[in-house]
Amino acid sequence: MNFKWFRNKLTFVIIPEANGSVVRVNLSRGLIGGALLLAVLLIGASGIIYFRHLHSTASAYLRTSELNGRTARLEQDLKGKNAAIEQLQNELHSLSKQAEQVHSRMEEMKRLEQELKKLAPGSAPASGAPAARRPSRRQPAAARREAWAVRPFP
Repeated sequence: MNFKWFRNKLTFVIIPEANGSVVRVNLSRGLIGGALLLAVLLIGASGIIYFRHLHSTASAYLRTSELNGRTARLEQDLKGKNAAIEQLQNELHSLSKQAEQVHSRMEEMKRLEQELKKLAPGSAPASGAPAARRPSRRQPAAARREAWAVRPFP
């Protein structure tokens, strides 16, 4: 290969104003080519860095917007679940009130039953008399049916 082209020198002449002296600069073509190549490489590297930065900024923005949307959906879900919990708590409160009412009515029914037993002395054993026993399994079936039979009111 012939490297004479790189060995040749280029002369740059700088001519200042009328009173200044002329300056000559001799540079080899290889040096100028190397400087141009270095400038192209620097511009290319800075372009790559710029586009990578642009890409990372865009992906960060997309991730942020995705997270914001996800947060909004989760907040909506949370609001819905809180409303459902509040509704269930209200239902539980109303059911507990109903249970209290049923309990008080049962107590009233027991009290009325006791009063009714006092008014009808023939149907219930007296307080001093022994209470009727529940039929045992050792008794014959007929005796058990008889013990459980409903007796008419006198």
